[in-house]
Amino acid sequence: MVRKGIATIIELLIAITIISAILLISYRQSLPSQETQDLSENARDILSEISTIESLRDEIVANQINARAMRNTLTFIDSRLPDYITFELRACVITSACGQGSYVGDVYSAERIISTNRTNFQPVKLRLFLWIEE
Repeated sequence: MVRKGIATIIELLIAITIISAILLISYRQSLPSQETQDLSENARDILSEISTIESLRDEIVANQINARAMRNTLTFIDSRLPDYITFELRACVITSACGQGSYVGDVYSAERIISTNRTNFQPVKLRLFLWIEE
């Protein structure tokens, strides 16, 4: 009689384990997958490349806080990004917050301080905002 009781308890534990495993697997499959990519690393890489190109640094310092006049820099950034990623470049004074003009969905950003050379120190804060257009 004791053996029947132990066998019944073992059968119940196995059944509960199987049912729990099935519920856990079905729950994980029903969760939405996170397929958004982190674009802030891309933004940092692009700004790092810009800081190594002297002609782009000169253009940035010459135009100071007018990012629209930085045509070569904007073209360079556009060439480094796939078509589905939209960007906004802001150039600001170092002490400012340098925020984005309009917010749309998940926006990733990076910033870098750019100056032409060691003798001409006119630093500009560049902030690059990236997002996927929906």
